[in-house]
Amino acid sequence: MTESSTEAYDVGTGVTTSTIVATGSLAAGDFTSYTVTADFETHTVVVQSAAMTLNKLTINTHPTGGNRQIGSSSTLTCKFDYPSGFTAVPTIGWVRTTDSYTYTGTVTNTHDSPGYTSLMKVFPAAIGDAGIWECTVSFDGITGTLKSSAATVTVSGITTSPSSQSAVTGSLVTLSCVASALSEPTVVWTKSSSTTVTAGSGISITNTYSTTTFTSKLMLTSTDTSDKTYTCVVTDSYLSATYTSSVATLTALAIKTNPTSVTVVSTDAPVTITCVATADSSLTISWYKGSTALTSSNSQSFSTETSGTETTGKVILSVINKDSAGDYYCKANYAQNGDFNGGSFTSSSATVAVISIVEDYLLYDNQMNKLPLYAQITKERDLTCVAIGNVEADSVTWEHSMASMADVGNPTSTKTYSSTTKKTTSTLSWTNTPQAASGLYTCTFAYGAKQVETERLLEVVSGVKMLPPESIYVSSSSMVTFTCHFVLEESFYSSEWYGSKWSGTLTSLDGKPGYQKQLDTSSASELIVDPTVTDVFDTYVFYIRTAHSGTKYYSDPAHLYLREFQMDTPSSPGTKAVAPLKPWPVTFTETSRTASNGSTEPVK
Repeated sequence: MTESSTEAYDVGTGVTTSTIVATGSLAAGDFTSYTVTADFETHTVVVQSAAMTLNKLTINTHPTGGNRQIGSSSTLTCKFDYPSGFTAVPTIGWVRTTDSYTYTGTVTNTHDSPGYTSLMKVFPAAIGDAGIWECTVSFDGITGTLKSSAATVTVSGITTSPSSQSAVTGSLVTLSCVASALSEPTVVWTKSSSTTVTAGSGISITNTYSTTTFTSKLMLTSTDTSDKTYTCVVTDSYLSATYTSSVATLTALAIKTNPTSVTVVSTDAPVTITCVATADSSLTISWYKGSTALTSSNSQSFSTETSGTETTGKVILSVINKDSAGDYYCKANYAQNGDFNGGSFTSSSATVAVISIVEDYLLYDNQMNKLPLYAQITKERDLTCVAIGNVEADSVTWEHSMASMADVGNPTSTKTYSSTTKKTTSTLSWTNTPQAASGLYTCTFAYGAKQVETERLLEVVSGVKMLPPESIYVSSSSMVTFTCHFVLEESFYSSEWYGSKWSGTLTSLDGKPGYQKQLDTSSASELIVDPTVTDVFDTYVFYIRTAHSGTKYYSDPAHLYLREFQMDTPSSPGTKAVAPLKPWPVTFTETSRTASNGSTEPVK
C-alpha cells in the first residue's frame, strides 16, 4: 500500500483540508487512525483524528456448476456481504465467459443484510445455457468490480427430436434423434408408444457419439397405409438420467377414400364426386373419365379442401346428360421435395350412371316440334320408348293424358333389357287400334327412387296419311337428314327416295353417292344427304308403293338450302346475306305421279 496527502485552503471559509490517499492492495487492518499537524507560522497545532476501520467487500458464496437436464429448472447463486451502514446499491451481472455473453433473463437480487444474494434462474434449461458462468458486482463511486469464481455448467438431454413425416408406401424413411450427453448413452426406439423397434428386415439403426453430441438414426421402409408414432429414449448412464424425445408421426401417403358410384338423372345436377387423400403440401389432385383427363368447362369444375390430415378432391358435374355417364377416378400426385421422392396414387373407379330417355326421332321434325305417330284404325300399332341406365328399369308405366288404359282399348305392355346397350325398352301394343286410342301417352321408367319419362303422341286415322319431309337450311359441310312419316290402309310393297335439280324429272337416289336411306319401316323413312358431294340434288320426294293395289304415293317436295355468308369488307362492314343455292320451286311432270295401274294419284 502507498500513502500520500494533499492540502487545500479555502479563502472564503478559512478552512484547510488535508486528504490522505492510500493506493495499492488494501486489506482490513492496514491502518486504524491518523494524526494531523497544522503549522500556522507562529503556532503549531496537532489534531488527533478519530479511529477508522477499513473493510474489504468480498463475495462469500460463489455459484456452483454441474449438469442440468434440458427442460429442468436451473439456478446459479452468488452472495456477498458488506459492513452495516454501507448504503451503496450494487450492480450485479451474470456473464458467460466462454463467449462474453451477458445474461438477460430472469435474475432475482435480494438485500438480506449485511449483504446481497443474486439468483440467476433459467427455466427450462436449454442446450444454449451450457458454458462457464461468473457473477460480477460493482458500486457507483467505488473503483473495481467483484467477480465470483467460475462455474462450469453442462446441459444434457434431447436436443433434436425426430420429425413427423409423410412417406409413400414402400419408400425409405429416416428418423433422426440428437442428444447432448457427458458420456456415450444408449438408445431405444419405440413404435406406437410401446413396441420396441429393433434392427432387422427393412429396419436399421445407426448411432454416433462425438464429444457431447449423440445422434441416432432409424431407417425403415413404410410398409402400409396406417399412421404410426415413433419415440427415441436416450439413457445417460454417467448421470443416471433418461431422456425421451417428442413423438414423431409417420404418415403414409395414399388415397384414403375412393369415389362412390352414383345413379343420376338430368334434374339431379349438380352432382359431386369426391375422393380423399392424405394431406401434404406437395399434393395435387387430378380427375379422369376413362382414359381422358378432365379439365374445367361449363359442364364441370373442380375443388380441393384440406382439413387436418386429409385433403378432399371434388369434381362437380353442373350439367347431367348422356355424355356425363362413365367411369370417374382421381389421381393423388405428390411432388418430389428434398429427400422425399414423391409418388402418385390412383383411386378405384366410380361409375356415374345417367338414366336418360333415348329420344325417338319420329317424335320431332327439324324444328323440334312434336309430331304425331299415326295408326290406322282397327290395325295393329305399337308405341315404343327406350331408356338407358346402368341396370334394367325396375318398372315401366304407360298413362294416357285423358283416359284409362281400358278406355283406349287395353293395349298390352312389354319390357325388355339389353345388358350390352344398357337399354330398357317398353312397347305398348294394340292388335285392333280403336279411334279412342288417339292422344298423348306418358312412358315412365323407374330405377329405384329415380324416374325418367317421355311422351308419345298417337293419332288414329283412316285412309292414307303422309307427313312430308321438311325443307332444311344447312352449311355446306353439314350432313342433313330428311324424314317422312306415313300411315297406310294396307302394307307397303316398296319405298324409295327421289331427287331432282331445280327443274327436271325425279331420279331415284338408290345407290347414288352422297345418299343413304335408313329407318325404312312401315311408318317412317329417313334419307341422309351429304351436301359436299358434287352431284347432290336440291329437291327431295319420298315415294311409297302399296303391296296389294300397287298404288303409289309421293310426298310433297322438301328443299335443301345452303346458307351462304358474305365476309366483312371495308366498304360494307358487317353485311351478311342468306340465299338459296338454286331457284325454287321444282315442278314435277304428271307422269311421275302415275300409278302402275294407269290411274293418276294425288300426292297425299
